[in-house]
Amino acid sequence: MPPPSASDADIDPRSGYCASTKTFHSLRTPEIIVTIIRIVISNWQTGYGLTETTAGFCRAVGEEESARIGSVGRLSWGAEVKIVHPETGAAMPPDVPGELWVRGPFVMKGYHGEEDSTSEILDSEGWLRTGDVCYIDQDGFIYTVDRLKELIKYKGYQVPPAELESLLQTHPDIVEAAVVPYPDDEAGELPVAL
Repeated sequence: MPPPSASDADIDPRSGYCASTKTFHSLRTPEIIVTIIRIVISNWQTGYGLTETTAGFCRAVGEEESARIGSVGRLSWGAEVKIVHPETGAAMPPDVPGELWVRGPFVMKGYHGEEDSTSEILDSEGWLRTGDVCYIDQDGFIYTVDRLKELIKYKGYQVPPAELESLLQTHPDIVEAAVVPYPDDEAGELPVAL
């Protein structure tokens, strides 16, 4: 779009040069930009899986699903998941974060010769604890928020380092931040920013 000092008539349609302001202007219309974005998005695929699930068990397919920024897609055939409160084990409703648990024919049966490790990650009903903090929106799209093992335990609260890092990075003088736990006798762990 030309600035107020230039009109469309002043701009050369081949080069974008405006003789009256001695400036160049983009000749690309918003429609072209939108078309380019659609082409890129329609060829972009996102998914989620673990070694223990032998493959991805959810993915974004097509332009509409791929346009859900931050989502890893919807469940693939045969997949069943639930979001579980990390402390109580209660299943959570849509839009509430918790640990993602998955089961289906693609989930491993266990770690060979490692019964203790297997029982830590698989329950008796075949649910695999992913260790990822996720939520599922009202449309069934899954969003990964954090890793459960990375959560800082502060006075009984689960504090995701990623949330603190994002908040710190809103300050104009902070380019990058990392938050890690520091042991504390009273609080359990304190978040420390680097």
